[in-house]
Amino acid sequence: LFGQVAPSMYQPPVVDDLAGPSDTASAVTHHFFLLEYDTDKDGVLKLEEMPNALQPRFQRADTDANGVLDAREILA
Repeated sequence: LFGQVAPSMYQPPVVDDLAGPSDTASAVTHHFFLLEYDTDKDGVLKLEEMPNALQPRFQRADTDANGVLDAREILA
């Protein structure tokens, strides 16, 4: 699902920086999801960055209606 990640690309997530997930597994999931789909590397996901199969869920996941998915919304 998340593709191949070169060891040099991997930076362990800092759970406190995500301001949401409280466990390491969630932080790692968020981190790899962003590595795979955050094409402009701005730390959030926009509709056009989402895989086609997940785009219908975008509006429901964007709970603050700001047009991007942040860490809390990705992990919800």
